[in-house]
Amino acid sequence: MEGDTRWQNAERLTDWVVDDLVKVGLIKSRRQVHNVHVERIPESYPIYHKHYPRELEKARRALGQFENLHLAGRTGMFWYNNMDHSIENAMQLCKRLLRDAGRADVEEAALAQGLAS
Repeated sequence: MEGDTRWQNAERLTDWVVDDLVKVGLIKSRRQVHNVHVERIPESYPIYHKHYPRELEKARRALGQFENLHLAGRTGMFWYNNMDHSIENAMQLCKRLLRDAGRADVEEAALAQGLAS
């Protein structure tokens, strides 16, 4: 949150973040990190008020007029997910778009090669 301790002292967390990158195996050692840049972006994580579903529905109705608009991922769908869910959601959207475009053959070819789920 803007103004809280983490916001004001984010640079103090960089050692912890780099240590965790090593711990989970994304990098081999701290020596691979030459610089860390902290970017403070206000209001980047949504906080919903208790009547947000009503406002969301109004926005979805307004956007519903666009036939070629497809919402995907955490921001577009307003549901908590992790990276696996986001990837699965993207794959489902791709399949739907291919099917709608009459290109189910692309998915069938991917299935034949073991690339599609």
